[in-house]
Amino acid sequence: MARKAAIGARLGQGQIPMKILHDGDETLPDKKNDELIVVYTMGKVASSSVAEALGKADIDYCDVHTLAQKRYLDILRAHMNNPDFKKIPRHLMDSLNVWNAIKADRPIKIISLLREPVSRNTAAVFQNLPISLQDDEEEILERLRNYPANQLDRWFDEDFIPLTGLDVFSMDIDPSAGHFEFGNDEYDVLMLKVDLDDERKSELISQFVGHEVTVERSNEAKSKWYADIYSKLRTDRRVLSKEFLEACMSLKYFRTFYSLEERRAVAERYSYTGQIEE
Repeated sequence: MARKAAIGARLGQGQIPMKILHDGDETLPDKKNDELIVVYTMGKVASSSVAEALGKADIDYCDVHTLAQKRYLDILRAHMNNPDFKKIPRHLMDSLNVWNAIKADRPIKIISLLREPVSRNTAAVFQNLPISLQDDEEEILERLRNYPANQLDRWFDEDFIPLTGLDVFSMDIDPSAGHFEFGNDEYDVLMLKVDLDDERKSELISQFVGHEVTVERSNEAKSKWYADIYSKLRTDRRVLSKEFLEACMSLKYFRTFYSLEERRAVAERYSYTGQIEE
């Protein structure tokens, strides 16, 4: 009850009055773990490979992108009303399962992933493209130009931090590290940079959940219908303008979790010559 009250106070809203069940049961299924493992990310950060690894290890998990109530309901409405989306995605269903666990005071461990913002933001645009645009390069370019680079900061400020109570932007952390662990009375959190090799991810996740987990690469863009145009456009100077790159480089997310050396390497990769805050 204390956790529910604390979360409600941070979010400033009531509980989501919704429920989703597994196979007619009113509780999440018993598997190897007593706690629920929540893969909680902003999306397009290779979370699918981690979620699949947990499933293969027979570990009870949910794979979600939003848990803050207002953002969740806004995104759900967008999926309901936008004809580009043909169905409600699994991650929105899983968000309700996580809230069931919160309401039941079930122990929760969170795994999150971090990806440098230029490739993450570009991938996010392509992930949500309707196939009807496969021959419309100009419309795809327009969507890329208009994508708000600050989505990563907003995800932490409006979703992760209010839900968990962990203000990672105010913590003294070593940005050169490949992973981070945070915790409070409500949650234990493991954050991994996607650049870590799969063997290291497997080792860290196995230690965190207490069971052997093997992570393998999945959901590669090269297997999607947009693979060719994605490869062509993601480094197109018309898309990756100085303004777009500057917005990505200035994110507090990027400055918090990535060292100056790492940020300079990303800038060089995308031929960005502007200032990089130390």
